[in-house]
Amino acid sequence: MTMRLSRFLPVVALVLLFSATGCDSSTDLESVPVTGRWNSVGALAGVLLFVGPESGSTFTGSWSGPAGTSSSITDGSNSGGVIRFTLLGFQGGPRTFEGKFTDALRLEGAISGLSLDGPVVFRRTSY
Repeated sequence: MTMRLSRFLPVVALVLLFSATGCDSSTDLESVPVTGRWNSVGALAGVLLFVGPESGSTFTGSWSGPAGTSSSITDGSNSGGVIRFTLLGFQGGPRTFEGKFTDALRLEGAISGLSLDGPVVFRRTSY
């Protein structure tokens, strides 16, 4: 029994070490691209974002929402993981999203001029 335990403990130590070092850090998130397709969930469910390739730290794209509404995304920027963009024609006018990555597949923030029951959350569905 002691022989099995002595072989098992180093494996457990390695697993713990790799799981701790494999987590996203804020430095890792600063280099995550915004490019791709995103679905909103939670307080603002039903909005899809289509973000084109980034040029430096800027981007554009389009959005679509419930009832067939759609328009452009302009003034997009990714500054060290802080994401800002404007949704043209969104619920009464242009609205600006400001938020950050919580991981490589999730953006969380707020949209100017909207009172919601929680944060605006977008989940990446493709790159």
